[in-house]
Amino acid sequence: MTRDRPISPLAKQLVADIQRGGFNDTLALWGCLPGQCLLDLPRTYDLLSIIEATTEKGGTAVDLGAGTGVLGFGYLAFGGGFVYMVEQNEAMVGLLKQKAEELGFADRVEIIEDDVRTIELPGPVDYVLAELVSTGLLREPLISAAQNIRAEAKDALYLPTDAYLGAELLNRSGMPLTEVQRYAHVHIPTEDALHVDSIVRFFLPLGGTPEFLRLHTSLGHPDGTISGLYETLCSPLELVLSWKDKAQLQFDPLHAGQDIPVHLAYPFGGDSQDVVAEIIDT
Repeated sequence: MTRDRPISPLAKQLVADIQRGGFNDTLALWGCLPGQCLLDLPRTYDLLSIIEATTEKGGTAVDLGAGTGVLGFGYLAFGGGFVYMVEQNEAMVGLLKQKAEELGFADRVEIIEDDVRTIELPGPVDYVLAELVSTGLLREPLISAAQNIRAEAKDALYLPTDAYLGAELLNRSGMPLTEVQRYAHVHIPTEDALHVDSIVRFFLPLGGTPEFLRLHTSLGHPDGTISGLYETLCSPLELVLSWKDKAQLQFDPLHAGQDIPVHLAYPFGGDSQDVVAEIIDT
């Protein structure tokens, strides 16, 4: 994170309350991602502190892919009036209903079992909580979910608001050969694209043989802060490079000072095998 904000007592109490009653044991039994995210406390507390700083009293939020509900419940604990929690996993929906009762939020929550990419919200919202983020905006349906609810969230705050996507070239040993180059800035409330399709140019200062592409992602938030690497959020993703010129498949070393253009293309929300990462000319 770019800030050093203390963890509020209210955030600490909320996380402790959510973890009570065998909640952790149930999530650990499933080995599920929502449970891992909740227990990634630097991530959880950072996101809660942003919500605490930006929640307007009495507003309405939607928590897309609510998981354990920690962000949506946080919104209510920090003064929000009502939250729609959208979650597709039936078992998680049951746990959310139970936890809403335990926390005293049952009359301020509507839990909707549906797909975030197709949900029709019952009404307008002031805040979009969408922790549907994976490196490169792969794997998670953040963009399609945000596009789907745009009409109901015209003037809403978004968490996150922006995604900054970058990449660097690595050699066979995993050592960086180049600096990280940004290849996309995605403004989530207004993004219309469904995919990345860019030519990313890298400068090779010392020569070497690039064999892998490492993707990096950082996130911009409504309080103006930037977050990046957590144990369960935005960890670097390495992909095998291909070469357009088949004669270079032997991976001959490239010379110092060369510019290396890489064609990088993939659908938002796709899997790593959907990614095209190809050196097109050296």
